[in-house]
Amino acid sequence: MKEKLLIRLFADSDAEAVQNIIHRGLREINGNDYPAELIEAYCAYFTLEKIK
Repeated sequence: MKEKLLIRLFADSDAEAVQNIIHRGLREINGNDYPAELIEAYCAYFTLEKIK
């Protein structure tokens, strides 16, 4: 099966989806190795404005 993949530049409207991916990764993957307070501090760092 051949699938096509569209690669495009980041758009500001993508910021929320990217933020969700970052936050989910921090919580699900790093959450086992670091205290919850630190994970939440990292999540707070990755704001929509910074991602844009």
